[in-house]
Amino acid sequence: DLSQIQKILDKLNQNTDNLEKELERTLELFKQLQYEFKLDQAINDLKEQVAEQKSLLEKTEALEKNTESSEKNKGEEKDGNKDASKEDSNKESLESQELADEQEKLSEDFEKTSEKIDELKELGEELQQEDELPSDEDVSDVQEQQEESKEMLKQNSPSKAKSPQNKALQKMQKMQQQMEGAESSMS
Repeated sequence: DLSQIQKILDKLNQNTDNLEKELERTLELFKQLQYEFKLDQAINDLKEQVAEQKSLLEKTEALEKNTESSEKNKGEEKDGNKDASKEDSNKESLESQELADEQEKLSEDFEKTSEKIDELKELGEELQQEDELPSDEDVSDVQEQQEESKEMLKQNSPSKAKSPQNKALQKMQKMQQQMEGAESSMS
């Protein structure tokens, strides 16, 4: 019977439409979960990097104090202690280079996090999320400060490296708070 076949075809079409809608909803939920997971991962990475940047700043401050006390001692010492003074200077230079290497690693880690933030922005656009994620300007500011710090440390100038490290740390903390705010607004 032709009418019976038509009813069955209509029912199959309706089932197909329902299945497509269900798949679209499932895909949308998957993207949302993926977004939330990546946001949480980026926040955790940033927290870790904030702690590492803070630790580096403390090491730089300690090196600065050692350098200042060594320079003070240089003015007070006699000719017999020139070898010890040179040894201290070499040690401080080596420590400064190690801190520059540590800053380089932090910069590389931050670059990976900035890539995750870019992925989040793209995914957020797909989902039409209105979350406030850190701007490209914020990211480049941190990268510039970290680069400046690394160069100052390479030049064995821990006192000059402190300021850009502190600025990078503050900007990273601001970014972390911004992302945590986006995460809490989703809840």
